[in-house]
Amino acid sequence: MIKRATLVLLTLLLAVSAAACANSKSTGDYFADEEIIENTTGNSTERKIIVKARYDIETEDLDKTVESFTKQVSELGGYIEYSSIRKDSADFTIRIPVGKLDTFVNFAKDSGRVTYSSQHGKDVTIEYYDTQAELNALRTQEERLLDLLEQAQSLDDILKLEEQLGTIRTKIEKLTTRLNQLNNLVNFATIEVSLEEVDSMETGFGALLTKTFKSSINAALNLVKYAIVVLVWLLPFLIPVVVIIAIVLIIKKIKTKPKN
Repeated sequence: MIKRATLVLLTLLLAVSAAACANSKSTGDYFADEEIIENTTGNSTERKIIVKARYDIETEDLDKTVESFTKQVSELGGYIEYSSIRKDSADFTIRIPVGKLDTFVNFAKDSGRVTYSSQHGKDVTIEYYDTQAELNALRTQEERLLDLLEQAQSLDDILKLEEQLGTIRTKIEKLTTRLNQLNNLVNFATIEVSLEEVDSMETGFGALLTKTFKSSINAALNLVKYAIVVLVWLLPFLIPVVVIIAIVLIIKKIKTKPKN
């Protein structure tokens, strides 16, 4: 009887402790969060920054540039998260280790003419260490519940403890997934790259005239091509019409032919 009362009392204490942790986390302001970070990590706090960047680049040889980008990403220990390659353009979402970001950016700038670039970071330091602290607290509770479960004798106590264990382990799994996600986002910068093949990267009035003339030629060729396509599409409808017209003309000619 005394053991059972002790188990129940310890279970209630765990529940109150969990509720207190949740309340302190939800009501803490920015400075309180900073204090948690210091208490968790000691004197030094490593900032957790998610870095994202975008580069639009023009190149005269798309295939060669795509090949060089793929090779460079591999050499830097990164990977291509998304790619879409078309006839004269390509889009990539690239993940590069943060420590190699400057090397990749310099390579991207040297690979062609950069027409647009942006880079920004998101500070997730507070979220990261809050998640880590909550995860550690839940794991401590899990260990205590496992100890209580070993001492439990009645079926009712065992069921209650297993139910609490299930709830805590679900929270642990969720927080672990989020922490792994944050680690990936922090350790690997996300870079969107858009490549476009151009005839020439020269600038000036002459280059503009040449580009305009080539565009007009291409437009004229496309117009002829589409006209031929439309004509071919209409052939099944035109053939019966031509046959009917021909028959009508023949009959008309026979009727108007002078009699001897």
